[in-house]
Amino acid sequence: MSQEAIIRKPLSATHSASRTLEERLMLRFPRLFAAVGRLTRRLPAKSRLRQTLIWRSVNLGFGAVNRRDFDAVVPRYHPDVEIHVSPAILGLGDIEPVYRGREGYRQFYRDWLPAWGGGFQFKPQELIDLGDDRLVALVKADFRGQGSGVGLEGSVSFLWTLDQEGRVIREENFLNWEALDAVGLSE
Repeated sequence: MSQEAIIRKPLSATHSASRTLEERLMLRFPRLFAAVGRLTRRLPAKSRLRQTLIWRSVNLGFGAVNRRDFDAVVPRYHPDVEIHVSPAILGLGDIEPVYRGREGYRQFYRDWLPAWGGGFQFKPQELIDLGDDRLVALVKADFRGQGSGVGLEGSVSFLWTLDQEGRVIREENFLNWEALDAVGLSE
């Protein structure tokens, strides 16, 4: 993989108590969202427009997860998406190793949330566009155990593989920033 095609950009989730106009339009006009995704994927990796569109979508996605608005997240995922959970994460809740489809995405959070209650928030730190069909997100996370109330801070990372419309077709979740190792990068 050519290092010059890799673009690293800081992230920060949008903190909104409700859906943005952009999210409402995405849900109302999914074909328009798909067309923008196709356009984005055709742009060169170093294109400012590509980077802005991807960065904005990822930030809004984390914001939606933080407010538990999963319906605003799933349009970013292919209907046949596969979510692969790292063995290190499996021990943190009653979680399956693989979830399939958009309903599987929702099921992952239905399985995850009881262990952490309302007490987890993602704080995205960095997005890495590998210049092909993959993105890596490095995220800090605050957790609070449902039963114990004990607060924890940790790091997680995501490796997303995109389809031709820019939707996630495969997601791999990692404890710490192990997604960097999975793509041959280091911290």
